Amino acid sequence: MVAQTAAQLPDDTRRVFAENLRAACARHRSISEVCRDLGINRQQFNKYLSGASFPSAYNLRRICDYFGIDDAAMLRAQVDDAGAADPSAADLLFGPILRRMRNAGSDASRKLERYVGYYHSYYCSPAFPGRILKSVSRIYRSEGLFFDRTMERSVNRDGAHVSIMLNRYTGTVIHTDDRIYVLHQHMALHQTLSMVAFYPSYVATPRLLSGVFVSVSSGPGRQPFASRCVYEYHGRAPNLRKMLSACGAYQSGHGEIGDEISRRLDNHISDDTVLRAMEY
Repeated sequence: MVAQTAAQLPDDTRRVFAENLRAACARHRSISEVCRDLGINRQQFNKYLSGASFPSAYNLRRICDYFGIDDAAMLRAQVDDAGAADPSAADLLFGPILRRMRNAGSDASRKLERYVGYYHSYYCSPAFPGRILKSVSRIYRSEGLFFDRTMERSVNRDGAHVSIMLNRYTGTVIHTDDRIYVLHQHMALHQTLSMVAFYPSYVATPRLLSGVFVSVSSGPGRQPFASRCVYEYHGRAPNLRKMLSACGAYQSGHGEIGDEISRRLDNHISDDTVLRAMEY
């Protein structure tokens, strides 16, 4: 099938490939960077992105290898976040483990209930060196389990070009005796997993959750990295439009970040040999 021209392929196949390619590219700083790394002409690559053209078997293999995605996943339709039903434990790679943990800790649901709501989430991303990425996260309950959905959105200006990075993650939230864990998988690229380990909040209404985020960078090297992370609570029914408009990549100390959050996100290691979450 991959050797066919775009005109010979079913419309759905070309559309799905183009959507998945755009989602994969959104994890990089610019389309130009992707084209340079792949050695593919920008004009031709734009045709792949629009669905007007489909790559040869050789170029498809190169593209999939670059993004770390297999051919089948690149041609498989993904559920859009806006219309997706809430996931169940069975939908996630670690579903059976979550069920066992929930059954073993009968008090976990009560402890997590007060964390339900919307957050601005912050961490230092390798995609934006020296900047803090501000996103929107939501913790909610479904089928007796707790889930997290996070949307990263930021604008990157590369000379005359402007690109928007848009990533969506879905995951599960686990409360052990003394810590909160958020386990994510990328909604389009299921090979990408990440985890945050948080201190719990010891006030009636959570305000700031401090933790450490571990994932893999989106660059060609796909390097594992760790960063301090903060979730800032905004309640169960905030102004979502306002929250989303505040998303982006900012310098530490910017008005959209604030001094306290900047301090908690400082990844400098002073008198220790490991990266620890800041005090809660």
